[in-house]
Amino acid sequence: MSKKFSLILILSFLHLMTYGQEMWGVVNGNYAGINSTLINPAGMLHSKLYLDVNVATADLFFENNAIYIHQGDYKPIAFLQDDKNLPKYGIDDLPFDYYTNDQRKDYHFSALIMGPSFSISRRDDAFGFRTAFRTVISGRDIPYEFVTFAY
Repeated sequence: MSKKFSLILILSFLHLMTYGQEMWGVVNGNYAGINSTLINPAGMLHSKLYLDVNVATADLFFENNAIYIHQGDYKPIAFLQDDKNLPKYGIDDLPFDYYTNDQRKDYHFSALIMGPSFSISRRDDAFGFRTAFRTVISGRDIPYEFVTFAY
């Protein structure tokens, strides 16, 4: 069996086993535990879990309509291979480009890193401790000229 066929076979099985999930699926629900406090501190009271221990959580999201990576430069499989397959950029070159239309631009970035945390819930009482870093940055209706000058 060739390496390429083996890689395609493995990736097809990974596709069947992995699912992307936004944090909303982890935060809302009866079994959310300490994660329910991300949207409402009282969420621990309705948890069906007596004890919830979280070792680490990471969530990263970026969306925009101003810049993009060229399709030829973005090959996820290249990250698993040698550095020779990755695109090369000069000193003044950037790995992305900007859209040249005259529409107003939007962007949104959010990051969450949650360290060790736990919650204990018993009948009408709940207690929890969480260590976390969270940030959200967004911009709306930014003039398209700003992207050109920022680039």
